[in-house]
Amino acid sequence: HQRGDKAVLRYQTYGEVGNDFQKIVGAVKDAKDRNRLLIKGNWTNFVECEGKNEKFDLYHKPPMPEGNAKQFGFSYFALGMGDRSEGATGGAGALCPTDCRLRPDVRLMEEGNIDQGAAEKFRLEEKQRAWRKQRAEENVTWRPRWFSLEKDEDTG
Repeated sequence: HQRGDKAVLRYQTYGEVGNDFQKIVGAVKDAKDRNRLLIKGNWTNFVECEGKNEKFDLYHKPPMPEGNAKQFGFSYFALGMGDRSEGATGGAGALCPTDCRLRPDVRLMEEGNIDQGAAEKFRLEEKQRAWRKQRAEENVTWRPRWFSLEKDEDTG
């Protein structure tokens, strides 16, 4: 950002090129719009970068879990998204209390209790609506507890 470099990529869609629809092509350009690195690949398997004297992988699809067809084709990463164990979340107390993995309605639905999960979701949403209405009546501006809006020096 500080030197004016930028990456320009083109993602080819299904209708554009038939069987080659997942193709990525592009370049990293300097401030004078000269190509410095070429980028190629496809968004499901690999992306590599090539310069004058170098060639390296930016991304390679990791191996899939055995039997993942029975788990909706999920990768190890996707399968671990809902994991609430200490090892997966960085230890006890590491999750923000608003992390979706701690939502009781989501957990109930994951366990197959769809009706109970839907009722819990409705209860939580009604509670949020009541808080929002109370803040509006009291003219209180909501401020996030864990985040603040800041301007990034590099990206603006």
